[in-house]
Amino acid sequence: MYSRKNLGKTKTGFTLLELMIVVSILGILSSIAIPAFIRYIQRAKTSEARSNLQKIYAGAVVYYNSEHVKRGFDANTLLSHRFPCDSSPTGSLWCPETVPAGTKTSQPKECWLNNEPDEGQIWKALDFFIGDHNYYAYRYVCTEFNSMSAFQGQAAADLDGDGITSFYERAGYAEESTGSGVGAAGIYEHNPLE
Repeated sequence: MYSRKNLGKTKTGFTLLELMIVVSILGILSSIAIPAFIRYIQRAKTSEARSNLQKIYAGAVVYYNSEHVKRGFDANTLLSHRFPCDSSPTGSLWCPETVPAGTKTSQPKECWLNNEPDEGQIWKALDFFIGDHNYYAYRYVCTEFNSMSAFQGQAAADLDGDGITSFYERAGYAEESTGSGVGAAGIYEHNPLE
């Protein structure tokens, strides 16, 4: 900043050099801060998938550890421990049906409580429902073979709308003969930030 007397008047202000330095400093700071902010926002969006997959996993474990009986006159017969499964291939159904692309979506209640035979019952058995807007589509896949019961909770989204999908999965299985259940060590992630 300079100050100079010119005909009895004092002029104050910034020189062109000082203004150029300030603009270049702001440019450098924004080139660092904006990408960091974008990564922060993307990480915040992925926390939704992790949190909801943990809810699906916990719901499956609670269901497995609960006692279940047959309906009607066979109500005295305890069923073996298992994860919630049905006879239809639940692996083909996402809720919502399409993976959201870059925006939050709101699923209708029918997505979680479907009128198809047994389909909405899986989400009900898992005690899983999303009533708010969300970025991810969710799927629960259950398989039963021999003396094993297994499941995968899956989440997928296109967070920035570029056509590349991020994918998360939490799995678990149990041996019905021993009654022991084992979950995956954590959540599998593919393209978490795309």
